[in-house]
Amino acid sequence: MIFNTWVFALFMTVVFITYWWGIVPSWRRWFLVGAGLVFFAYRYPPHTLLLLILTIWVYLLGQAIYELKDREACQGIPTEQRQKFLLWLGIAACIGALGYYKYRLPSTSDIIVPLGISYFTFEFIHYLSDLYAGKIERSSFLDFSVFPIFFPTLASGPIKRFQGFRESEGEIKSFQGHYLSEGLTRILVGIAKKSIIADSMAPFSLRLSEPESFQGLALWLGVYAYALKIYFDFSGYSDMAIGCARLLGYRIPENFNYPYLQSNISEFWRRWHISLSSWLRDYLFIPLGGSRGSVVKTSINLLLVMALCGLWHGGTLNYISWGVYHGLGLVVFRLFRTALGGKNRLGLAGRILGILLTFHFVALGWIFFATPSFEASLMVFKKVLFIK
Repeated sequence: MIFNTWVFALFMTVVFITYWWGIVPSWRRWFLVGAGLVFFAYRYPPHTLLLLILTIWVYLLGQAIYELKDREACQGIPTEQRQKFLLWLGIAACIGALGYYKYRLPSTSDIIVPLGISYFTFEFIHYLSDLYAGKIERSSFLDFSVFPIFFPTLASGPIKRFQGFRESEGEIKSFQGHYLSEGLTRILVGIAKKSIIADSMAPFSLRLSEPESFQGLALWLGVYAYALKIYFDFSGYSDMAIGCARLLGYRIPENFNYPYLQSNISEFWRRWHISLSSWLRDYLFIPLGGSRGSVVKTSINLLLVMALCGLWHGGTLNYISWGVYHGLGLVVFRLFRTALGGKNRLGLAGRILGILLTFHFVALGWIFFATPSFEASLMVFKKVLFIK
């Protein structure tokens, strides 16, 4: 279901009324699991089995890790290697499912990609990783299953953390009027972003899909239009997801915080798709060594993580190139900041210049998203940069 449709509006209305006044409070979480499965099955019912299998598999592996931790604590029996084996077994299942459906060969291109698989597999990996690290307490199957199958975030995030989700859940007692006002406000803001701004940019951004038909200035208009379209489309969707969750009493992570008004690419990534960028930081960049090593090692880590970020979006050369492009931007900025001694010495004028440069760097990067092939991307770059 797409959020800004009458089908979803009807679905959300029925869920909202039933959740608060149609069932007893003790059944609300089971009802949310059922609603999530209905939402997921609407697009392609057979994929519901995949979601259920992964949910059960990850939960059982988590319980097995807990048992090993208890055995080690009570009996002094070393279980670290077995815990690590179970962790990687769960991660391999998630990555395997993601890889099979999203990065398939052309000969299997008729396979339908499960709704939100990029998002719920990352939530599973987070759960297992934090559980292994001792950051998550033992929970029941219901406690766990409502987390990945929570329908407001199932399709396109934000990517939740189990601890924050459970904390939010613990605050819900009974219906409060501000749930309705806050939820509807965010939903309406999201619909306005998507339907009024993003959709109005679509005709201009389509120029990037046919670069042979346009020249430099016309393509620049397409670049600006696509930058606005992708921001208001995605942030609007996140607003709608946050609003739907709020109608049910939950708080889920914010995903955008004025990313186009940041004066450097590092700040941009702290405020763009926040739930993904923080996931990449915590579960890829830091485990790889983060910025604790040499300049060369840190640069390699940044390039690798951003290349994988591009691959997460799609298995084409365009997406990977977009990731490497941003990785290079982060490396150059880190070297520049180091040369300045880690301080911003440019003042207000420098900040304004930084905002303009960062926005244009990001906007040009979206060319890789908007064009149908790598060759088309190069054609757009040549034309907008007036390269013969």
